[in-house]
Order: sequence, then structure tokens, then C-alpha cells
Amino acid sequence: MSHAVLAHLRETLAERFGKNKTEELCRLIYEIARREENEPLNILTLALEGSALEQIRFTTLKQTLLKRRFPNLAPEDLKRTYLAPLHLPSESEQIPSMRELFKPTAIFIEKRAKHYPLAGRVMNAWPEVEMVEIEAIDELRRPKKDWMKDFGKRTLAISVEPFDLVKPCPCSTSTVSCNYYLLNIGYGCPYDCTYCYLQAYQNLPAIVLPANLEEFLAHMDQKLELKPGQFTRIGTGEYADSLALDWLTEYSKILVPHFKDKAVTLELKTKSDCIENLLNLDHGGRTVIAWSVNPERFCNEEKKTAAVQERLRAAKRCEEAGYGTAFHFDPLILAEGCEKDYERLVEMLFDHVNESIRWISLGALRFHKDLRRAAEYRHPESQIFLGEGRLDPLDEKMRYTADSRIRLYREMVRQIQRYRQNTPIYLCMESPEVWRSVFEGKPYQGKIDQWIACGSS
Repeated sequence: MSHAVLAHLRETLAERFGKNKTEELCRLIYEIARREENEPLNILTLALEGSALEQIRFTTLKQTLLKRRFPNLAPEDLKRTYLAPLHLPSESEQIPSMRELFKPTAIFIEKRAKHYPLAGRVMNAWPEVEMVEIEAIDELRRPKKDWMKDFGKRTLAISVEPFDLVKPCPCSTSTVSCNYYLLNIGYGCPYDCTYCYLQAYQNLPAIVLPANLEEFLAHMDQKLELKPGQFTRIGTGEYADSLALDWLTEYSKILVPHFKDKAVTLELKTKSDCIENLLNLDHGGRTVIAWSVNPERFCNEEKKTAAVQERLRAAKRCEEAGYGTAFHFDPLILAEGCEKDYERLVEMLFDHVNESIRWISLGALRFHKDLRRAAEYRHPESQIFLGEGRLDPLDEKMRYTADSRIRLYREMVRQIQRYRQNTPIYLCMESPEVWRSVFEGKPYQGKIDQWIACGSS
């Protein structure tokens, strides 16, 4: 939809309805037009069903459009749809295209970080880029509207981080916890996934890399309280890809040897094939290399990442090096014919690896309602937000209906178990009710860690 068409549509509707009602109708018409590849004004004409705009009530028109936009939602779910205000990017703005290599245009470093080895590696990698000294990372903060287009993916910042980088996974109290710990080894990512939740939360226009990882790990060993006999996982892929910049940071050379003798399993989660640093490390069987995977049909939703075949080839090399592997089908994206795409993906996965798989997680597309606006601005070509999503009271995120998620999860479990029956499979950020429907009595609430430990031992 062009700005001219949107302006005309708004003007037409505003003559009859107020501003807020006009915005809701514009959102519905926009999404229907994109899904059906039709003209917005044609959608409005069809919705009027022969009535004049001046004669139709807002509630009648909205309900007609809602049913067309969400034909499979029950009436109670239609009430929970979220209609975000529509803001299209300026037609004169160009969203940055795919770049083969990460190269920052600006580098900032806290003064206290400049004597760490990471600072030297960054300077050697890009000697032509000026490195600007700052007192603290907070100096870089500025209104998001000033940097949303590039999203800080061309700015690198090196910091000395405080010793609070390990936290429990922040799942909702109404979802099943997997007793997972997060180790924050950076913030921001050179990749550009359309569904990345950081677009709704990030308040700093830079990729931030901590220089003092070794100091932090020494402090963590003293503070982390582990229960005797408990299987504990610590993962690094929540706020940054664990390996995308490992050729620069060399974090894996610090992390893997550190955990090899610990009563903890370290998970490095990635969408890359950057594994060269891993292959000759002594991991002691304590490190699992994990990949997020989706079918090739959704590759445009994961810009700049390694192709799924490249990720699986990397997984095979890690398996040959003795590492455990894991896979996260997350986010699962509902689209026409997607079941066949995921079936082929599962087949590809088990063609490359098998015995090294420690666990597999499943998670349907979910996102904070504010993410849609950011994603539409930065990725106007994406259609994954046009599915049958509604605001879920479970955690106030946009989700597919529970029935749709359960059907998809069951099919994924069936496909995976065709190849390996004993692979631990768990759901990410799902309610106990969905768990029971998918697994029919398998362990859940408070037992996921034991389930994974038993299945992967």
C-alpha cells in the first residue's frame, strides 16, 4: 500500500468515523489487502456490501472486516485481536539490504575496556574505522526513531559489563518453566530476522560486546548456586547470537574450556555456521551447540544468517568433534502448506545428525504487540505477521490460537519421532494445558530439566 493510497483511505474513513476508529479500520483493510493481493479500496467496497459508507455503523463494518481478516478465529478470539496503528516507512527511505560481511561504520569503546584483548582484535579487524572512547555505554542512548531503520547493526560498542549477566529465563508465570539460565555475552546481533523480539525492546543503537568475560566467569563460579544432582543448562543465545561474531570475540575459546569440568551444561545457540573456533577445543562433553532452524521458504525472514543447509553441515562437523547438538524449531510459522516444509526440514536434520542430539524445542511464533510496528517499518515485505494471531491473555503476546499451535506441535513431534523416539522434546513458553494436549501426560511443570537429562544421558 502506497502512502497516497493510505492517505486517501484515511481521508475517506475519517469523514465518517473518528481518528481511532479510522486507524483500526485502516489496519484491517491493509492486512486483508496484503493477504489477498487486492486493492484496499476494493476491500472497503466489498465490506460495505452495497451500503453507503455514511449509512453503515462502525461496529458492523469492523466485524465484517475482522471475520474476513481472521476467518478461522472463534468469536471470543476475535475480541482479543490487536489492531496496531499503521505506520508505513517513507517511500524515500531505503531499508539496508543484505550484506555479506559484518563491517561496522562506527566503533565505541569504554575507556576502562581499551586494555582488554577484545579491543585489540577489533582495532586490527577494522583499522580504517575510528574507535571513539566513551565513559559509559549509556552515552550512546538516543530516541529509537533516530536509529530504527538501521537498528544499530552497523555500530559496535565494547564495554566492561557488571557481574549480573546470569539470570533465570524470563518465562511468564503462566507458562511451563524449563529451569534454564541465561548468560548474557553481548547485546544485539548482526543478523536481521523480521521476527526478532529485540526490535520491540532494544533501547541502544549498537551491538554491545563485553570485554571482561573471563572476569565475569570467575565471579559467576562463586555466586551461582546449583542444587545437588540438578541438571542445569546455561545458554548464551537470548540477546545475541552465540557464534555469529565468534571469529572476532573468540568467546567460545573462553567459555567451552571454562565449563568442561563444571556440573553445568553450556548451550551455544546460533543461526550461523561459524564453528571453526570450536573444533579443537577440549569441551569435556559439557557444551551443546544448538541451532535455530526453519524451512528455506522462510529464509527471507532470517536475513544475513547461514542457510539451513549450512547450519546442518556445521552441526555434523560439531557432532564429529564430539559435541552434543540441539535444535530449536522456533519460531514455527503457520502458512499454507507449511507442514510439508517442516516435514522436509526434519528429514534434512536427521540426514545430517542423529546420535548427538540432546534436545529439541518447539515454539510457535509469538511476539509483543509493539513488535509488529517496528517489523513493518524495517521489513515491509514480510507477511508472517498476517497470520491468525490474537492477543493471548496467557502473557499478553500475539499468538496463533491454542488449537492451531497444538495441531502444529503434534505434527512436529510425530515427524521427529519417526526418526528418533527417545529425543527429549519440549515446548517453549507454553501453558500446562497446551503441554498436556500435545504430550498426553508426559512430564512437564518443573520436570523438563530431568526429562532432558534422562533422555540425553
